[in-house]
Amino acid sequence: MTPDQKRELRELERRSRIYAERVQQIADVLANVDFLRALEVASPRNETAWMEDYRQTLGKLDEIAERQEALLSEVGIPKKPGGSARS
Repeated sequence: MTPDQKRELRELERRSRIYAERVQQIADVLANVDFLRALEVASPRNETAWMEDYRQTLGKLDEIAERQEALLSEVGIPKKPGGSARS
């Protein structure tokens, strides 16, 4: 693996962790939407925005996972089972 490929893989892993944390944060908010609604913090419009953010963030995780798999495949490292961010 070239130094550039190693650097890209480290960056992809870093971004994957960031997006995974974001997905967890959004899931936590969505799990507590009834509580937030009681506090009048959540509205249907806010819930829709959170769901869209959640979908987009999952999409980013999938893109990163696909690039990681492609990069590893380029250097002959086999794909890990359950490589998708949604697995």
